[in-house]
Amino acid sequence: MQFPYDPHAANVAYYEQRKTAYRFGIIEQVILGVGSLVVTILGIRFALALFGANADNAFASFIYDFTDPLISPFYNLFSYDHPQIGISKLEGFTLVSMAIYGLLAAGVARLFAAARVD
Repeated sequence: MQFPYDPHAANVAYYEQRKTAYRFGIIEQVILGVGSLVVTILGIRFALALFGANADNAFASFIYDFTDPLISPFYNLFSYDHPQIGISKLEGFTLVSMAIYGLLAAGVARLFAAARVD
């Protein structure tokens, strides 16, 4: 005699669903972590430029070199010269890139969160 309900199959389906939800949760956390790291490094670049850090310094040079590919799509976004007082520069393109990368990371992570079924 066969039963229409197989409890073993229901448990397997439940655990498969939980594994998928767990994987999507991990992917979501990784995306948010990488996005936060990128925004933080861009924030350090903005602070270094704002306070007029010496570009020949090893740390400042590393930050500028590391973030140049990240800000290059936004560099000529504004048609004016970048405001500068003495050695301090206000890099508006860095602020825009921070906002874009932060929103992009949050949006992609939200897609994975929406796909996850708890």
